[in-house]
Amino acid sequence: VVCENLLKTVAMAGDQLSSLGKSKDGIETIRKLCLHESWNVAKYAVRALVALGCDDKAALSKIAQKAAENVTFGSKLPSALRVITEVAKACPEAVEKEREAVTNFVRKKLLAGAWPVSAGKKDRNTVIDSKAQGLKMLTILSLHDDETSVLELCEEIITKGGEIQSGDSTPKQEKAILRKTAGCCIIRMAKAEGEIPIPPCTFAALAMLFEDEDKNVKEAML
Repeated sequence: VVCENLLKTVAMAGDQLSSLGKSKDGIETIRKLCLHESWNVAKYAVRALVALGCDDKAALSKIAQKAAENVTFGSKLPSALRVITEVAKACPEAVEKEREAVTNFVRKKLLAGAWPVSAGKKDRNTVIDSKAQGLKMLTILSLHDDETSVLELCEEIITKGGEIQSGDSTPKQEKAILRKTAGCCIIRMAKAEGEIPIPPCTFAALAMLFEDEDKNVKEAML
């Protein structure tokens, strides 16, 4: 928690921390935290680097490449996906080399497959965090090429009640998280400056979440 908040502070005040930006040891320490198992720590580590001026394509490409090496089923998957998302926000060109591989993994394996429901609590948390971060990653990448298939995926998740596939064994609480994530992704795309058209059927699906049975989903939409 302390690490996360320190990185968050650096991310917000990086332009005032010129001495840290010039510190090779400091930058290297933050860069290593991009591989932290906590995706929140990894997220703010990338943001801190960008705030400190490490935002050129070459530097961010190395971070994205390291993250892509961890895009496989395991405890670091949520962090790896989040790091790629943050790099894509700062410099879309920095993830082009890894883009096809990571998007195929998320679509064809992570979201289409399933880790065992019988797994321990920690593993189940990793599963749902991975799916949520994977969906967010697809959303951010889609903003740069007017890709509409992510909209269709989000709409499908909502209309199926949080299921990726009909009749899957995702626990009820996790389905709520996926519905919330899908709704937030649709709103993100609707607010984007690009020309991604949001069809009426997608907004109709989004409207369902304002009457969702889960309180957290409704509050997130509001």
